[in-house]
Amino acid sequence: MLNQKRMWLICAVLLTAAAPQLAIAQTTPAEMTEVLERQRRAAAQDPDPGRIVILRKQPLPFTPFEMVDVITKAPMPADSTLVFPDGTHAKAGECFAKLNEIEKGLNEMGYSLREDWTSIVVQRSAVNTQALQEGARRARAMTNESKPFRVRSFDELNRDAMATQPDGGEASLAVMRPPPGIPPITRPGRIAVVERPSNAVSRAAGEPCP
Repeated sequence: MLNQKRMWLICAVLLTAAAPQLAIAQTTPAEMTEVLERQRRAAAQDPDPGRIVILRKQPLPFTPFEMVDVITKAPMPADSTLVFPDGTHAKAGECFAKLNEIEKGLNEMGYSLREDWTSIVVQRSAVNTQALQEGARRARAMTNESKPFRVRSFDELNRDAMATQPDGGEASLAVMRPPPGIPPITRPGRIAVVERPSNAVSRAAGEPCP
């Protein structure tokens, strides 16, 4: 009984001493898993399959990640705790199970977590990018770079509109004047002055001229 307790005590001491090395050794695969999971959560729940093209390649044979220390190659207990750089904890068995699940799915599409992912593209948009680039090229060809577009002010537009009229804008002012015989609108406190109609208008109306 004493020997069994001593053996468990020695195992606990060894696991405690090896925990920092295990956490550092497994940081890279764990970070890969976390990045892929974060991308999956950020993606749309129901993406339109017609808008995405999966760049599949020849499937690869599935080779699971062994639950060993990548430095010492020593077997790692499934119930050992891994500490990640962000402070989170996870059991080695759960971490490697998720890691191998992702690896198997990538192997079916011809990819692997063991590859360098700095330049790997797994999927792309189904939008015709060549047509978009051609439209952008035509738009640039129609633009005169020596004459950049400038939004004109209201005063400039008003002056141009007045200048295009043959009478210099008097016609627009005449339209705004009230017809003869209608008293103008006055401001409060001011006396309205009603102009008498001209002699020609008086004679046409049969009124005596003053």
